[in-house]
Amino acid sequence: MTDVRLQSVGSSRHSEIDLDRRHRLVDKRSQGFMKEKFSRVASSAVVLGLLALSTPFAMEAQRRGSQPAPTSGWAPISAGFKAGYDNNAGGEMLGVQLHLPIMRNGQFELMPNADVTFLTGLKEYQYALDALFVPGGARGGLYLGGGVALRNTIYDFDRSVARETRQGYSVVVGGKLGSPGALGIQIEVRWTFLDSPVLNPRTVTFGVNFPLSGRRPSPGS
Repeated sequence: MTDVRLQSVGSSRHSEIDLDRRHRLVDKRSQGFMKEKFSRVASSAVVLGLLALSTPFAMEAQRRGSQPAPTSGWAPISAGFKAGYDNNAGGEMLGVQLHLPIMRNGQFELMPNADVTFLTGLKEYQYALDALFVPGGARGGLYLGGGVALRNTIYDFDRSVARETRQGYSVVVGGKLGSPGALGIQIEVRWTFLDSPVLNPRTVTFGVNFPLSGRRPSPGS
């Protein structure tokens, strides 16, 4: 009888442990689902906001379509910094970018950029080179693009594992607001796709760009 009672107590304890583990697993999956849902909603909201902001630029470009260009020079080169949030990693981030026009009117750009994401006990570094299409040209507005990305971090839940750099690609949707050759602001959503089942960063950032070349147009231009 004593052995039977001990076996019964032991089996009930094992059942309680298994049940507790199941509850923890369900909680983790639920948290992951809510985090993923919030990430998609936040990214979608920013993209819709960028599309709304781009409408005035598109109307202005159409109105000026039959007018001569105010200047024959190249669109200005600009550099800037940004701050935002990495929805996938769950951490704040800082970054820098450089806008290099490769056409005189500024409709196509190269954008080298670098980011650092701050996690608890870990910093993740990302470097990318993107090609951008800017319909509004030097006047800014909505831009789309993508390119090659490199991410340096620990690709394991065990923080004792060595860091490594993996290559992937990124897709970018953003908007630049401000006059050509003047200080401007930038809003951007970036999706980065890496060779990793647990890490595919999605970032939303707000930035400031300042001109490195070109002149600010006169009020009458």
